[in-house]
Amino acid sequence: MSFDPYPPKIQHPKTRNILVISILLLVLISWLGKLDELSTEYIDDSLVKSTVAFGVARTLNAVISVCQSLTLGVGVANVTIGEVLNPVNNLVEDYASLMKLAIGSLIIQKLLVEIVSDTLFKILLSVSGAILLIGFYFKSGIHLNFLSRLFLFFLFIRFSLAFVIIMNSFVDQAFLDEKTQDDVEALSSLSHDIDTANQIQKISVADNKTLSDQLLQLNAEEQSISSLLKKQHQLREDANDSVNKADENIKNAEEKLSLMQRLSDKDLSSLKSTASAKKKSLQLLEEQIEELEENMEAIQERKTYIENTLTGKPNSLMESIGMTVSDSMSSMKSLGDKFNAFSMKDKLEGAINGILNLMTLFLLKTMILPLIFLFALSKATKLIWAIDIREILTNPRAQGNQH
Repeated sequence: MSFDPYPPKIQHPKTRNILVISILLLVLISWLGKLDELSTEYIDDSLVKSTVAFGVARTLNAVISVCQSLTLGVGVANVTIGEVLNPVNNLVEDYASLMKLAIGSLIIQKLLVEIVSDTLFKILLSVSGAILLIGFYFKSGIHLNFLSRLFLFFLFIRFSLAFVIIMNSFVDQAFLDEKTQDDVEALSSLSHDIDTANQIQKISVADNKTLSDQLLQLNAEEQSISSLLKKQHQLREDANDSVNKADENIKNAEEKLSLMQRLSDKDLSSLKSTASAKKKSLQLLEEQIEELEENMEAIQERKTYIENTLTGKPNSLMESIGMTVSDSMSSMKSLGDKFNAFSMKDKLEGAINGILNLMTLFLLKTMILPLIFLFALSKATKLIWAIDIREILTNPRAQGNQH
């Protein structure tokens, strides 16, 4: 007595042949490993891009952290860079954390692909497929459903992850990759711009410090010269009084002598020699005072120039005119770099959308889409699992003729 509910004569040969060819093709694809190769290539490429995006985030975070300690001065106004950069820096830190998750997800996917592409799973799929093929040609077909579901189980394990990754790669390349690349390049450019602005600001701060040091030195020199001038002026007054007194002594002596006596009198000659020496000393003091006053004037001019430069005021009529003309676009040239802070603020505010887009794109391509495809594939597998393979292999016409 036969327990085969579906004798060979009622099996549908054409359907059976299609199933046989399909099973053989699936086993062959499993051994060739082309799907594994494609999925691994996509994961490796995604890992590179994710690592680059994470590196850009860390670089941007480091650059912003450095810039947060700087303060820009424009005239009498101060702009604290930390106030401008804090919101963006917090968002960049969240973005970097998300990139860690994305990279971790890709590494897990790659590891799982390597596991299911191992020879063991290829053998299990091949053996289950061979047993199912044997079941098609043997009289006892009562276990065909079990064998087909066993083959389907190993087929799901062997190909589901590779299929999900490949489907994800199609969506990524068609819709997401170009946008992701543009946003990463924009963030990289922003990092470079901030770093450049930071270097410019460092130079500006260094220049200001140099000018401030020079101003302190000039103040000290001015004080020293002022003190020396005070002493020289006092000496000049004393020397002038001494010369006047000497002239008066000569005049008094000449009044007591006749013309002939004046020519031969030794005391008068001595008075004249003394007066001449005192006049030379007075002249030397005048020259020293004049030189000191010139130095004082030069120091004061230099001080005025430095003070105007530090406060952003013009140092000449032409500079004043130039400032008035260009005031609508920027202040004077010495403040041009500082105005970059405000344009940088606009760039940072614009970068927020880019960072949010990148967070969404990487979350979508590395976690959400794979889960969606895996869920859809599992649903499809469950539907296939519910199919009775023996009904597919049954020939309705033959069964009708039998009745």
